[in-house]
Amino acid sequence: MRIAFIYPITARFSKSRPKIAPLNVHIGISYISSILKNNGHSTGLFILASDNQGDVKIALDEFAPQLVCFTAVSTTYYLIKDFARIYKNAHPDIFLLAGGCHVSLNPEEAIADSFDAICIGEGEFPAVELASQMERGIVPSNIQNLWIKRGNDVEKNPSRPFIENLDDLPFPDRQMWRKLIRNPATTSFVLIGRGCPFRCTYCCNEKLAHLAEGRYHRFRSPNNILEEIKDCIKEQPDIKEIYFETETIGTDMTFVKQLCSSLEQFNREREHPLAFSVNLRVTPHMDHQSLLQALHQANFKGIHIGLESGSNRVRREILNRIYSNDDIMQAVTFAKKFGLRVHLYILLGLPGETLQDFQQTIDITRICRPDSYQLGIFYPYPGTTLYRICNERNLLSKRFNTPGVHEREEPVLDLPDFPRAQVIHSYIWFEYNAFKGIRPLYRILVKVFLRMASTSPVSRRFINLLAGIPLIVYLKNKLTEPLKMNS
Repeated sequence: MRIAFIYPITARFSKSRPKIAPLNVHIGISYISSILKNNGHSTGLFILASDNQGDVKIALDEFAPQLVCFTAVSTTYYLIKDFARIYKNAHPDIFLLAGGCHVSLNPEEAIADSFDAICIGEGEFPAVELASQMERGIVPSNIQNLWIKRGNDVEKNPSRPFIENLDDLPFPDRQMWRKLIRNPATTSFVLIGRGCPFRCTYCCNEKLAHLAEGRYHRFRSPNNILEEIKDCIKEQPDIKEIYFETETIGTDMTFVKQLCSSLEQFNREREHPLAFSVNLRVTPHMDHQSLLQALHQANFKGIHIGLESGSNRVRREILNRIYSNDDIMQAVTFAKKFGLRVHLYILLGLPGETLQDFQQTIDITRICRPDSYQLGIFYPYPGTTLYRICNERNLLSKRFNTPGVHEREEPVLDLPDFPRAQVIHSYIWFEYNAFKGIRPLYRILVKVFLRMASTSPVSRRFINLLAGIPLIVYLKNKLTEPLKMNS
């Protein structure tokens, strides 16, 4: 059976220039495609953007799928919703299945749209069962995790337990992305675990953890991870660094030591050792020195840390993230001691946040001097606790849920203590306020200019038109690449 995957993106998309960075590959799609191929099906990947629906429809017609699978986050759901309606009208006999975080958290909304079924939770085994029934000519039914339309009714099947042993899954399908990603030769990704033990109010994990029975937070075995790394090298001989995808590596020191030991042994046998990077959720009383030393010895070169806010009050009362600024600074200090690049995740414009709270974020960033960071304006994902709070307090502006809103680049809340104009100003000038006197002024001003442009729809369209020009790409990469900060 031919099965198509539709992956929506908010950026402009064309065949004439690079599309997706290596670490933006959708791992969920990759796993589902792989297990379907192992069961004898063929799959195809189609990138959907706001300006290429016609091209996607033509390409789908050429591929002639019997099953089309969609995924989306909240800010791209409108793309698959609209496309599914158009495609269903043209091809009423083709089965349309939707999944992903937004669908899992908002199933009643999704099943009312043009899809024939939706998947709630993990999709590997439901997709295989659905394809098997369809291939045998059976009307799809009794498939756990799926809600399936029956005329005006909906068959709401129960959830299956979370996949207990992730080693049972085949390695993700990277080949489906080969022609669509940018500079794929030197970097790749490996998923080392699923789920998260923490319950941050702004994150989908808080709700996804309750969709099924069983253990939600799981790691793969180090041996299985190592086998996938070897598989990556066969496909990409020039690979230099692998990003380990997981919410946090710091919850199981036994696993960390076993993994690091395996990676050390693996690198001893290589002429050019592989480098690694990973996420770390800082917690109180964590032995940062032992953890980061183990990562250093295994040739980890980068650590990604969620600061989110520099305000203890905001973290504790709004985000449900319990750690102090001292905890963050200790983690950063040891990371730098062991030569790891530090990348911080930072939010602003949170419900209940004030300008004074955000000043604390600037202050702690100046102290930490990260090598790189990702700053995002808060966007409340429907289905999460903070979305419910924003809705109850009438904080959602007219911009919220508007097609074309660029997630984390423009405010969608009306905050009484942090007005929209001030949020935008803080977003644009963060680089200057956090790094003046630390980084070269010309680099700071380039970042300020890019942020200023990203907050305007007109400027974004202009930048997208320039994005494929080689000189522009080169200058942007050179001027915005991370700098090594002195500790």
